[in-house]
Amino acid sequence: MKLIITLSLTITLLLTACQTTPPPPQPTPTEITALPTETPTPSPEPTTQPTNNPTNQPTTQPTHQPTDQLATQPPFPTEPLSLDAYPRPSQDNGLGIHWSTHLYAQSDEATDYFVNELVEMNIKWVKLLVDGLTNRDYDATIDRLVANDIMPIIRIYQQCNTPYDPEELDALVRHYVAKGVYYYDLYNEPNQPGESGGWCDDETPQPEYLAEIWADAARTIYLAGGYPGLPSFFAPNQKEEGWRESFFYQFFDALREQGNEDVLYFSWGSIHNYNINHPPAYPYDEVNQTGRLLTPEEVERYELDPVEAQTINLNRAVAGILKHRLLTEADADRFNLSNSEIEAINHKFAAGELMGFNLYDDSTAFLHFVAYRNQFYDLFGFEIPLISTEGGATRGSSEDPRYPEVD
Repeated sequence: MKLIITLSLTITLLLTACQTTPPPPQPTPTEITALPTETPTPSPEPTTQPTNNPTNQPTTQPTHQPTDQLATQPPFPTEPLSLDAYPRPSQDNGLGIHWSTHLYAQSDEATDYFVNELVEMNIKWVKLLVDGLTNRDYDATIDRLVANDIMPIIRIYQQCNTPYDPEELDALVRHYVAKGVYYYDLYNEPNQPGESGGWCDDETPQPEYLAEIWADAARTIYLAGGYPGLPSFFAPNQKEEGWRESFFYQFFDALREQGNEDVLYFSWGSIHNYNINHPPAYPYDEVNQTGRLLTPEEVERYELDPVEAQTINLNRAVAGILKHRLLTEADADRFNLSNSEIEAINHKFAAGELMGFNLYDDSTAFLHFVAYRNQFYDLFGFEIPLISTEGGATRGSSEDPRYPEVD
């Protein structure tokens, strides 16, 4: 029997952040026996071509105006903007979605239908993917969203991590700021190697290079009236060996060394807080903190057969022990495991490959934005807005064998 508890990530939701406190516990137990493993998946990229045209006018106005070359005031802030300086939709509730009725634009009828659905759901933020700097196919959709007090966020899609053309980027941002779009998402998951992370020529992620070209694009966006998003990468689990060498830290170290820390004063963090099959309170939920076994009600609710329930309970029991100590030969006898299996589990846990009990140790969670905020603040000593531009639970996720599959 194999005991391996692994973690991963996958797709969509929205929220602005700073701190959050962990929610409460749950009920009582059943049984025990074996255990699975699975691994993460990055986010996909688009392929097809667009269509669509503008309709009505937006209602919101920019908070900071596009800057002319002849402006007499300093063009950039000399200290971090306060969080309330960043635009928000009226009656903001932090709820949003990743627009996916079509990879690009769609008919006016489809736009009207889905915008009306969003209004009924009280959605306040929508992320749209714009393919390239000269694309204006989402104009009509953006007009309808803004007219309904829904704040769009534009992810500027570019297949490879190359510099944005500054003139085309300036024109795009000025065009959309005039329509009420202030947030621009740049460079998707560049911590991933190969084309999925935008590394087309050399598969190896290059945080120093990306920091430099991102800072140039960020300044262009701010001068045109928008707010640039940091590339969407993840705060590392500090329980893992070599966490200080993660893309997150290498990028921010490079930004500072290149003299571009001040670009963060007017930027925001793009978060992908996928929680796999972890509950929203993870890692502070009762199961992770105590190893609580399944209740009969949970077995019934998740339609678990006896083997599935025993597998989940075995993993929970082992994790509950690991919170306090490593496994022993007595545990091997208790769980009917070999000594080599026990040693492998202890080794993985000590190396940070298994679960952790706080957000510094394990932030594969909806609360990942808190982990990002804390590690960013540890580095720079100030706050920036955080927007979850992808995240949440994905149907079929079952990476952590202590929890049922997401249904």
